[in-house]
Amino acid sequence: MNSALQSSLTSNPGLKGVLYLDSNGLCISGEHSCVFYFIFSAVGELNAKDAGRYSSISRLAGALEPNSPPPVILIETRERHILVKECDTNTVVLKCLPNSD
Repeated sequence: MNSALQSSLTSNPGLKGVLYLDSNGLCISGEHSCVFYFIFSAVGELNAKDAGRYSSISRLAGALEPNSPPPVILIETRERHILVKECDTNTVVLKCLPNSD
């Protein structure tokens, strides 16, 4: 899975980071001690310390309509888009650059 994510990130220059969280909001370990994300720029990218926040956003949004499938949350700013999606019991967070249209 690490190589598949690495390949996705390198082939999509607009994709700047990925966090993969367990059901407790903790990063699922990969090659490093507690991190399963890749960063291609040192400033303002996803950080493992924010994992619990993203997990909470996903859980709280899902509580608005408990009988519906988990929602996809998109946080948009001029500088970045952050997508949060619960998949099974895990949460995936993607950071992308906005389109320059």
